Amino acid sequence: MSDLLYHPTWSAARERLTTWWQGGDLGRPAMQITVPRAEPWEDIEVLPEPEGWVTHYSTRSLEYRVNLARRNCLYTTYLAEAVPYAAPGDLGPGERGGLRPGRCGRPRLAVPGLPGSRDAGDHLV
Repeated sequence: MSDLLYHPTWSAARERLTTWWQGGDLGRPAMQITVPRAEPWEDIEVLPEPEGWVTHYSTRSLEYRVNLARRNCLYTTYLAEAVPYAAPGDLGPGERGGLRPGRCGRPRLAVPGLPGSRDAGDHLV
């Protein structure tokens, strides 16, 4: 697997996370380290807020939510086991989606036996 744009050593981090989730020993704690960047990783066009967008969460436009999530990661480098993550498709009742300006969402990983928990592999790709 290739590395991610925002995580320069993603391949190694994914291997460590897989080991950790399978109960293996990393020789240290799993760490989520993020570092601010002065320059963005890439240029992403800013879309206008959709009509009816009144907070930092709305179900009005999936396209806008995806754009917002991508732009929120532009000024962060992800190191160790930190993973850029957003959930723009969480549009059901009771879902918050974790999208707030200035922050990229944190990873949501599976918790064995927890109802509604997702498989870690689905979110670490």
